[in-house]
Amino acid sequence: MVISSYVVETLPEKQQEVTAGLTALESEGVEIHGQDEVSKIVITIESDSVDSTYALATKITLLEGVLNTNLVYCNFEDEVL
Repeated sequence: MVISSYVVETLPEKQQEVTAGLTALESEGVEIHGQDEVSKIVITIESDSVDSTYALATKITLLEGVLNTNLVYCNFEDEVL
């Protein structure tokens, strides 16, 4: 399993929409842990492999209103090859 932590930066006026988009990805391993009042959302992604983590992070980057995603931490536990 690969567990990664990201800070997702959004346009201030789109933060609620991005939060809703991230919530919709919970079944794929995304969990929201906090956010500020303006434009930053802290999330984790739990996935089976680095490739699936990367694919999900890319999907998040493409959400309308996301400026960028910043990887903060990544832990590899029994990655499926």
